[in-house]
Amino acid sequence: MRRAAAVLIALAISGLLTACSPGQDGIAAIGYDMNGRLVGAVKVCGEEMVEAELVRSHGPNLTWHRASPLQGGTDSWPLQGASAGTWTADRGSLSALASRDHYVFVVWSEGRAYRSQFLDFYGKDVTGLKPGEVLTGQLGSADPESRVIALDELSGESC
Repeated sequence: MRRAAAVLIALAISGLLTACSPGQDGIAAIGYDMNGRLVGAVKVCGEEMVEAELVRSHGPNLTWHRASPLQGGTDSWPLQGASAGTWTADRGSLSALASRDHYVFVVWSEGRAYRSQFLDFYGKDVTGLKPGEVLTGQLGSADPESRVIALDELSGESC
């Protein structure tokens, strides 16, 4: 029950409880690259993605903005530190994921007309991953459960 309430609060904060919901057009993931760095990742299915948001149960939401829209394919970026190559932290900085905290990770198009699925997880779901593994969910799936895949397998996920 607490998890459902936290998700509803996160969605309300993000301005998602409106009559018109954004279309789903990407697959978000969070985990570690092969070097063990905490990364966000996205597979773009059609629309251009430019912003990633991490909604936290404790602390302010964090966002990253891409210098140029990702028009297709897959991309990943470090979530810790202000600058992350083509992605830059807009608000705040992520020091680490707290194992007991609840998070929602999502990637948005310009103007938030389209988005990835909402990746709903606890810090412990990610901190237990090995280098090269990410937590993700299926786009448009009725089953909200997340699963672990290799980061390099994200590009093979079906839209």
